[in-house]
Amino acid sequence: MNPLLRKLDSVHLVGIGGIGMEGLARYLGSVGIAVQGSDASNSQTLKFLSEDGFKIWSFHDSSHIENVDLVVYSAAVNKDNIELVAAENSGVNYISRAEFIGELSRWHETISVAGTHGKTTSSAMLTKIFVQSGLSPSMLVGGTSSGRAIAKYDRDPWLILEADEYAKSFLCFHSDWAIITGVEAEHIDCYRSTNQLEKAFIEFSNRLPFYGEVFVAGDGLVSQEVISGIKRKIQFFGFHETCNFRIANLSTTSYGSSFDFYHENQLLGTLELDVPGEHNVRNAAGVVALSYRVGIGWNDIAIGLKSFKSVDRRFELTLLEDNVVFVDDYAHHPSEIASSLSAARNMGRRVVAIFQPHLYSRTKVFLESFSTELMKADYVVVTEIYSARESFVPDISGSMIVDEMQRKGFHDVCFIKNLEDVTHYIRSIINSGDLVITMGAGDVWKIAQDFIDRVGETV
Repeated sequence: MNPLLRKLDSVHLVGIGGIGMEGLARYLGSVGIAVQGSDASNSQTLKFLSEDGFKIWSFHDSSHIENVDLVVYSAAVNKDNIELVAAENSGVNYISRAEFIGELSRWHETISVAGTHGKTTSSAMLTKIFVQSGLSPSMLVGGTSSGRAIAKYDRDPWLILEADEYAKSFLCFHSDWAIITGVEAEHIDCYRSTNQLEKAFIEFSNRLPFYGEVFVAGDGLVSQEVISGIKRKIQFFGFHETCNFRIANLSTTSYGSSFDFYHENQLLGTLELDVPGEHNVRNAAGVVALSYRVGIGWNDIAIGLKSFKSVDRRFELTLLEDNVVFVDDYAHHPSEIASSLSAARNMGRRVVAIFQPHLYSRTKVFLESFSTELMKADYVVVTEIYSARESFVPDISGSMIVDEMQRKGFHDVCFIKNLEDVTHYIRSIINSGDLVITMGAGDVWKIAQDFIDRVGETV
């Protein structure tokens, strides 16, 4: 076992309701460490953790850190949090989640999956292939399956780690292998320019050991500036003929795809993927390329990929009564919206999109792009902004996206401020055969769940 873990009997997690912290709780819990945690309010995550035997509080208090060996806090927690202050005053060791995972990763052969889009799906795909091959990797994936984080400690040296660029967290990790799914302007609340973001990805790549390999998305998804700055061996994956690992002869259906896969112009075989969207084919290409390079057999790769069914809130499909398809998706960036709506359009149905903007800063910067990409739906509902970690900004609203779309001549759009009013409105406008898709990183999923509960699931 990791020597660090042997030194810990009990750990308290501040901000345990976040997906990354929930994953860390499950990783540590699977070792036998007593894990407890707190968050500012109750949530479904806290409910599940409590049901699974973790000691949980839906409020912060200094008494929570008594008799623990270590306090770990998330990037979303302010440094003046009462529990962190108590740890400082009482001499209890405390550390950020990113720093702690950095220490954990020293003791694994770590595969870090990074990129501004697609890293959760790619990480989950990778775990599926590794397990199919008979390996028992540890995993810390930033997504859930059936409501629980995809995370655990296991006996093999491998750690499959989703490497988040937010707040430069991924620069704390000690990686042996890396995937970069793409680099695009994002997290403008902590990167003041795209150049700063790209420099972080270069530093992340160059922190690999001299023998490390970085699997980089081709097809222009990563700039030449980033590629030129990486001093480790690069393996490109994608559609372009210059990619080391290449997708060819792509055939798509409403619910998936098949494609041939080449390595240095040698056909490795044909792969099938049962999740929709060309963006997921790209995600699969990076995962398959790395799996092949670390020595996993082709048959296990093909079976593992075929059996992958995505993760919660990544184009999550439900067929309802009256032949209505409901999709819930995490898309909260213009490029992600473009990919999700492309996959939705491929199903040949009228597409009704419900979008909840995430963060005031993101809405302001990407206002024009949001309006352009949302116009690819047939009808659009925009809700008020989910502020998350940001304070209220009175002059920025989701209604600005609607105004911009109407200015461009798209009038099948409306603004409904509150989520609870959306379900009733959507029920009044949908027709048999429609596809309704909710998109956003906030709590827009509640609309999907409420709609399914009210209308009735058929499959």
